[in-house]
Amino acid sequence: MNLKTSSASQTASKLVAALLVVSMTLSWSACAKSNEEKPSGTIPPATVSDTEITTMSPTPTTVSISATSKIPIVTSALPNTTVPGTSSGDRPLTTPMTVPVTVPATTPVTAPATSPITTPVTTVQTTPVTTPVTTVQTTPVTTVQTTPATTPVTTMQTTPATTPVTTVQTTPATTPATTVQTTPATTPVTTVQTTPATTPITPPLTTAPIPDEARPVLLYDDVKAMWVSQYDLNSVYVTGGAQREESDYTARIGKMLDLIKAQGFNTVFLQVRPNADSMAPSEYYPMSKYAVGAYGKDAVYDPVAIFVDAAHQRGLSIHAWINPLRGMKSTEITQVDPRYPIRQWYDNTSLRGKYIVLYNGYYYLNPAYEEVRQLIVCGATELMADYAFDGLHMDDYFYPTTSPSFDSSAFAEYQRNGGTLSHAQFRREQLNLLVSALYASTKARCADLVYGISPAGEIDRVYDRQYADVYKWCAEAGYIDYICPQVYFGFEHTTLDFVSVCHTYRDIIKTDSVKLIIGVTFGKALDGYDQWAGSGKYEWQEHKDILKRSLEYTAQLDYCTGISVFCYKYFFDPVTGASVAATEEERAGFVPLLQTITWQEIPDEPTDPDEPTDPAEPIDPDEPTNPDEPTDPDEPTDSTWSTK
Repeated sequence: MNLKTSSASQTASKLVAALLVVSMTLSWSACAKSNEEKPSGTIPPATVSDTEITTMSPTPTTVSISATSKIPIVTSALPNTTVPGTSSGDRPLTTPMTVPVTVPATTPVTAPATSPITTPVTTVQTTPVTTPVTTVQTTPVTTVQTTPATTPVTTMQTTPATTPVTTVQTTPATTPATTVQTTPATTPVTTVQTTPATTPITPPLTTAPIPDEARPVLLYDDVKAMWVSQYDLNSVYVTGGAQREESDYTARIGKMLDLIKAQGFNTVFLQVRPNADSMAPSEYYPMSKYAVGAYGKDAVYDPVAIFVDAAHQRGLSIHAWINPLRGMKSTEITQVDPRYPIRQWYDNTSLRGKYIVLYNGYYYLNPAYEEVRQLIVCGATELMADYAFDGLHMDDYFYPTTSPSFDSSAFAEYQRNGGTLSHAQFRREQLNLLVSALYASTKARCADLVYGISPAGEIDRVYDRQYADVYKWCAEAGYIDYICPQVYFGFEHTTLDFVSVCHTYRDIIKTDSVKLIIGVTFGKALDGYDQWAGSGKYEWQEHKDILKRSLEYTAQLDYCTGISVFCYKYFFDPVTGASVAATEEERAGFVPLLQTITWQEIPDEPTDPDEPTDPAEPIDPDEPTNPDEPTDPDEPTDSTWSTK
């Protein structure tokens, strides 16, 4: 071996070794400095800046909330508080729901990392971590994370978290980090988030409706109701594209209610939610264009509060009338403030088409999702709590189409989970859940409040095409207090005459807890014809007493306790109060009867036992009789009238 070469090699090796020592010394020094600045295993406290939660699981789920929203995110579901067939008190509304809530996944937002986290995180610690790091979280967004995610994430909320949650990181470093809660298990982990919402902000009932059994409730045994719709009130609410001056509005509403009472009506069904909006200020729904002139505006004053107070001052019972599913046009929903759920669901492309579905130019709420049903129930609960309404009334806008595409995703998920109902049965069950929840929520506020539904008159269409199970609602307790079919037909209608439709709805009532109110309209009296009536098309031109005869008939109908009339603008001009000439002749016979009619059984006048009675008149045996006298076939009979 060449000694010079060997010596040179040794010298080079020593130089390399020296450089490695210097390099390692600098690296350890840098690590030590880094550890001094940010000790390993320490998580800085959350601040009110934009933050994000990332759950590293096979299906990443992002949960966020707008900082401007006043609606808390709670993924616990509103319980179905009443078991069909039982009383509303069997399951209190405060019972926590255990149904898992699946939040539709969006693009996962990952925390900064040097490499994808697909295996348990290995943490190198140079010093023991002995100080627990406390993160104070106040916004009620419930998030439970487990690493690695191998089972569904279960979320439960009972009260907003106010106790700090301590995060402890364990050793050895190769063990996955585990989040340990030192607070009771019922206290959720909450995190402040200010990033724009990418998932729905579901506004659940954070508490059960506060019982108010002492509140006065004005109801009548004989219901003589009038529907007052958005079309009646739009020109009273708004002028020149904005709300009327409050004093002007108040005066016009007073005149309207005076005229309603003068006709003999004692009850008003006031439309407050025609298109997933609100005539009154609401935490859940935007102000309606009918009330303030356009979507995106707030109310200057509360028109519903004025209406309710004015009605009660005149001795009128007043009920909040809502359309459950029908929403607004696609061109209108973009004007809605982003703080409202319906706008958030629209903006979220993974929920548009699921929670809200476009059909025939309008978005409809899809009741197949618990979050959507919660929204509807929350809005109704809010109305019963904020105003002295005497009841809740729901219209007939149920499923708008038979197309399977309307809720295909929800039904497919139901089938994957083992569901065996047909698609039609599945839809009816979603409405059953909604109806029973509305009933329970109303009764939880006050047992005396009443809740009823007004379906269309054609029962086959209601059941088969709108999927409203009126048979179940009228046969079992826990769904409705009354059914009010819209019997908008004359006596000569070829397929749906007034008498047969009344009998159909009377016959499906199988429980004494459900009453019958018959709905009629003066619209056909105004038009003078019914294009769908077949040979009876011109009945409304040829007769001007159809509604008077309809009213008379209801007095003999089993279970019937009243009538409801659509609507105010067919009687009077909503702005001026002028009488509508086209219906005056029909009203001339109807109104006097309305003022005196009763649906209550009138007991026979008691007999005075001391009053002498005449003995039976003796039969003259010589008077001829003719028992075989034929009956006149043209003589009308009362065989179609049922008696109590």
